[in-house]
Amino acid sequence: MESLDFIKHPLTSFIFSILLLPILIKTLEKHQILDIPGQHKIHNRHVPSMGGIAVFLGFLFTILLWWPVELITECRLLISAVVLMFLIGLKDDLIPLKPWQKLASQIIPVVIILFSTNGLITSLYGLFGIHELSIFVSIPLTLFTIVVIVNSINLIDGADGLAGAIGFLVIGALGFWFYLTGSNNLAIVSWSYSGALLAFLLYNWQPAKIFMGDTGALIIGLISAFLIIQFLNVNYSLPAESTYKLNGITVSMCLLFVPLFDTLRVFIQRIIRKKSPFSSDKNHIHHILIRQGFSHSQLTLFLISITAMAISIALVLSYFTEEISLLIIIFLALLLNLIIWYLNRRILYSSIDNRHETLNIIKSATNTRAKAS
Repeated sequence: MESLDFIKHPLTSFIFSILLLPILIKTLEKHQILDIPGQHKIHNRHVPSMGGIAVFLGFLFTILLWWPVELITECRLLISAVVLMFLIGLKDDLIPLKPWQKLASQIIPVVIILFSTNGLITSLYGLFGIHELSIFVSIPLTLFTIVVIVNSINLIDGADGLAGAIGFLVIGALGFWFYLTGSNNLAIVSWSYSGALLAFLLYNWQPAKIFMGDTGALIIGLISAFLIIQFLNVNYSLPAESTYKLNGITVSMCLLFVPLFDTLRVFIQRIIRKKSPFSSDKNHIHHILIRQGFSHSQLTLFLISITAMAISIALVLSYFTEEISLLIIIFLALLLNLIIWYLNRRILYSSIDNRHETLNIIKSATNTRAKAS
């Protein structure tokens, strides 16, 4: 790969998106396509949504301008899947879909990914004694993995800069690893998208001038899932003595540690309460941190720091077996869950105390008026 590729792909998508975003914001405001504050949202302003349009077009423009015909041909199924997922997100942003409709509509682009080059997870890295996977296990496992990643990114998109920052970190880190291992085409895919995502973050950071909407979050999830599957397969094929060979499953989970952890935690809570796991509430980790007094930028930086820490731990754990690494990561996830549980309980008891205090004040005022009369 030419050294210029380090610059031209991300720079092109960055420039195109950052020039398009002000125009997009004014257009959305003019036509009143705004995200309105509601019961399950933590913003209190009317903000233009569908910022993912600018990211998508920046990525598409870079493909058309710089990608060689061979790379476009190789990634034609990925590009098709991204376009379809963009249209699904666009439809949901304009006319909201029911949770089951959104989930069902994702199946087509996800299945397209399965047929792309190295689009299936082919190994469990010896986890539970399993190495190579049969096609009958690989297909449902890959399908499940992509759907989980896409929706976990979508669910974490609830604070200024959060989903975009996590997506940028994951996709950018994978791009760098692909470059180090000589997987130049995959590095180009990563950089072409991460440049556009960085431009969006400049407008999405607190106070956000625009939200990405499903047009952005679903594509971040799809591209992240595609690149993680590629990482698993490329990493597995590296020789054991390679400097860049890692515990693939552990590293993959740590790249998406925050969205996967939060989605699993919230789904379990809803099921325990006998609610649909797809119902809406304000128990996501960003909701809890906001109630603790974090600003949007503070909670985003905090959760990005957790992601970076998880990735660093995963790299260190590559000296251990996959089983030991996963056990340590699961322990850390349980520890984080305990912290979140404590914070939530503190909020609950604080609310009770405040409510009792308010009732006492009202009762005291009532008694005073009664005596006066």
